Amino acid sequence: MAGRWYLTGYSGGISRAFQSCQVVERSVGYHHAINERVTGRFGPFPFSFNRRYEAQNARGVYRRFADYPLLGIVKVTTVVLDVVRDWWNGYQAVIEYACLVALGGFRFQEVRVLTRDREISPSTLDLVDSILRQSGLEVRVTPLDHMRCPRTDRGPGWE
Repeated sequence: MAGRWYLTGYSGGISRAFQSCQVVERSVGYHHAINERVTGRFGPFPFSFNRRYEAQNARGVYRRFADYPLLGIVKVTTVVLDVVRDWWNGYQAVIEYACLVALGGFRFQEVRVLTRDREISPSTLDLVDSILRQSGLEVRVTPLDHMRCPRTDRGPGWE
């Protein structure tokens, strides 16, 4: 079940772009998308995931997320975080990912920080770097356009 896990948090549109993007590698047996803004649900899993719940109970959410044996997440090698212009979403994604790593003791080989902008703010990069390097992770910034993903979204996050 080797492969890459793409955590494209908080924008269903970006998730859909990944689903139609040829450069995305999927592992067999689980989904990679988080479609909270479109469906109000956390991927295909049977529990709700909304902003208020997410902000107040991030550790609980990710503990439940990590408990799903179907994910085979221990064998995952790559995580992509969507750092968006909305500072709340971007920072929260990084912070909660750090919680996920801490809770599960997962070991990823690298982390790619995905952004829609060709330039990402130094303060955001510093935050990403400082949090993720605590887990010994390599950080790579990959602008969305460089991944050749079609812009299929018409919802929040692409304005």
